[in-house]
Amino acid sequence: TFKKLASEIKTTEASLYRYFENKHRLLLYILNWYWCYMEFLVVFKLQNITDAKTKLEAVVELVSNDLSERKLQNNHCTL
Repeated sequence: TFKKLASEIKTTEASLYRYFENKHRLLLYILNWYWCYMEFLVVFKLQNITDAKTKLEAVVELVSNDLSERKLQNNHCTL
């Protein structure tokens, strides 16, 4: 519920309703954010790769790993 979410993130339920009129809108926002972030990671990871097989392997690795475990090895960034 929004009440439990507000409690967990230490805000009020009204502040959540200010940005999201219902749970469905919140879910749509989270899903949209996730897939935009995944697109960013794919574009960033593949920008210097020309071999199709290597690109495919990189995308499969990105999509199949947990976000907390994902690392951009070439740039020493931890995501």
